[in-house]
Amino acid sequence: MKKIFSIVAVALGLIAGGYPIQQVETTYKTVEVGPATIEIERTGSEVSMQVEGIPEDGELSVSRGSTQIAEVDEGLFEDNLAESSGKGTYTFSLESPMSLDSEPVLNGKINPKDVHEYVNLDVVSVKVPLSASDTMAAFAASPLPTRTRFRYQTFIPEYDTDAPPLVCAPISTGDYILITNFLGDNRSWNPDSESFKTRSDVVIDWGAGGSITPEFSVGETSLVLEYIFPFGAGNTTVVQKRTAADDSMKLERKVMSSSYVSFKISSDVSNPFCFGPLVNGIFYEFAFSVYRDGVYTIKGSMIKVPSHEFYTRNNVDPSWRTLFRFSNQGFQCLTKGWVGCILPKEFNGDLVQ
Repeated sequence: MKKIFSIVAVALGLIAGGYPIQQVETTYKTVEVGPATIEIERTGSEVSMQVEGIPEDGELSVSRGSTQIAEVDEGLFEDNLAESSGKGTYTFSLESPMSLDSEPVLNGKINPKDVHEYVNLDVVSVKVPLSASDTMAAFAASPLPTRTRFRYQTFIPEYDTDAPPLVCAPISTGDYILITNFLGDNRSWNPDSESFKTRSDVVIDWGAGGSITPEFSVGETSLVLEYIFPFGAGNTTVVQKRTAADDSMKLERKVMSSSYVSFKISSDVSNPFCFGPLVNGIFYEFAFSVYRDGVYTIKGSMIKVPSHEFYTRNNVDPSWRTLFRFSNQGFQCLTKGWVGCILPKEFNGDLVQ
């Protein structure tokens, strides 16, 4: 079925898990999820959620991070935050049939005869407050992002660098000495720089059901050949430019929804001037598990050359946040057979502060 998304976000502050909840006073909150009303009650570490007004044939799911919260009785969901290892963030997803009086039908976006092919999907994310005194500040509206972008780049910080001998550099002859260099990107860490060797962007559109769109780019490679004639007149410098194919840069979509996505990116771009069978490409491969409320895990591996930088941002907070940076460990890793060049990497955190 096609889904129409009505996104509402209410953020309330709470940290649980690993930290004892000292107070036993009760806090309450009423949340609207489409036509349904949810009364949230927290006493100590115990949280109960009573749901009223679910439409006929409607279906509500409640989750905390990757944990699905069980319905213990009709319309009643219960959870214990003392068993949580993360933030007490609950996501309510209500899927209900589209009706003839729904806004998309009334404004002409959906033909009435096709209404049976659609459903409404309302999503609300809530963080339960730690104490009654936190309630007012914690209940202040803080919208969740509708778009999240990840950017993974590789680059050479230096202005230029020696070409790896044999596999990437032509050989001198008896007539001349040949000095071979590759131009670098001549920069430091910078997510917005347009000078890079590879760039993998992934955009998650939460409002479109967690659709995932890749944007792959390969930077131009410049080879500088300096011919020195020790017994002749003058020297000669030749610059050649090529751009490697991006065929190896791939996105594998796994799960897509308005509250959670998972996918994998991979790359193995080789220098277009090097002898392919003897060289390694710029390799990385990472699997993503990302929740719209901000919790994420990224796991994979990468080659230790050149420098790698990884960032994220979203439409709520458009400034780039650094996920990790890794400095080039040596161009010898471009030669096949060199050991210790692949680095496993795993990290996690919260994208929504």
